[in-house]
Amino acid sequence: MKKTSILTIGLFVLSIGLLNAQTSQGNYLLDLSSNAFAIQFMTSKTKSDSYESDADKHLTLNLSPKAGYFVIDNLAVGLGVVFTFMAYDLGNENNTRTSISAGPFVRYYVPTSTVLPFAELGCSFGTQTFNTIIQYGGGIGLAVPLTNKVMVDAMLGYQSSTYKDKDNTDNLKIIMGSLQLNIGFVIFLGSN
Repeated sequence: MKKTSILTIGLFVLSIGLLNAQTSQGNYLLDLSSNAFAIQFMTSKTKSDSYESDADKHLTLNLSPKAGYFVIDNLAVGLGVVFTFMAYDLGNENNTRTSISAGPFVRYYVPTSTVLPFAELGCSFGTQTFNTIIQYGGGIGLAVPLTNKVMVDAMLGYQSSTYKDKDNTDNLKIIMGSLQLNIGFVIFLGSN
């Protein structure tokens, strides 16, 4: 009984050490997330100086690679890129659009023994065919280790997106808010 308790405590301490080593200062993270297979609830409204629409129906798929650096233990800052495909129904007309945006993010991991809870905030700026894009959002999630250097993570978050007409003659903008679940893989690089 005593040997089992000592072995359990030893494994617990070792697992905390391995998880904390991944998020140590000086290490890097590479994250590939997507909401392509996740649930996304979205509302959309189009506004201009002379017009405002009702909500439209949207299907949006995102691919969001990120690279970050741990500036202190458990706190990574970095750059993310968002590739988006959007199909939407405007009553009697169906449209598709693709866009690309990039911007900074910050992610904090809470060190625990089996999984790593985390919180993330970020924003991005980009372009679409006739629009400029500003996005911001954040969320909370859990990272579950698959190996010593690879984790799968799931994050529930909120994202707000504003698409403004590049010509902007009528102050036209589309404002979207979405609650989404992102699933991804994180690879930790570094000597720690």
